[in-house]
Amino acid sequence: MERVILKQDVGYCELEGHLYFLDVSRDRYLGASASLAATVDQLLQGGELSESSRKQLIDTGLFVDAEGRQKVLEPPCQLHSAHAITGRSAKIFPVYTAIYRLPCAVLFLAIFHGLVGRLHLRTIIHLSQYTLRTKSIDVLPSSIEPMLYSFTQALRLFPRKDKCLPDALALRAYLGLQGIRTTLVFGIQPSPFMAHCWIQHHDTVLGQDLEAVADFRAIKVVP
Repeated sequence: MERVILKQDVGYCELEGHLYFLDVSRDRYLGASASLAATVDQLLQGGELSESSRKQLIDTGLFVDAEGRQKVLEPPCQLHSAHAITGRSAKIFPVYTAIYRLPCAVLFLAIFHGLVGRLHLRTIIHLSQYTLRTKSIDVLPSSIEPMLYSFTQALRLFPRKDKCLPDALALRAYLGLQGIRTTLVFGIQPSPFMAHCWIQHHDTVLGQDLEAVADFRAIKVVP
């Protein structure tokens, strides 16, 4: 029997004994029923699914036939966040930092604050990747700090609630233009249910304190 796997745009995690999914293609968070969670666990253990169980997974819209692709369901999302660079530094950076980087940061913030809510989530995520150079560079955290400082200053021009998504996408595009590859992270907490997103470079959270993401479990990581 053909096995099933998660759709490419879907991530999931287990939190407080419950299973949650994020479907980027539908811009939806979903909680799994006990029956669905049991079927997913069976799939994770490598068990053979009955036709009804297989149909149950496919009917959620979260799973597809493997069709010769990856045959094993990946375990729930795991992400380590050990450090943070907020950009709120007391250091004095060169003048060109403000002359070049600040307008660039403002531009990307204006673009993504304008697009979120108007375009599909998956489309906006793809747009945030377009600025990344073909050959990205790996930099030390100390090299990212002056870039984040300009971005943090630009954020003052965009005071709105629930702005983690446009801020994260703008930061991803802004750093990508400078050749820095980052990871977009979506996280949730269950009680009460809240969603959050942020940017990381390896295990370093960028533009936010560790405390701001500590209570959230990563559900989807977009490299």
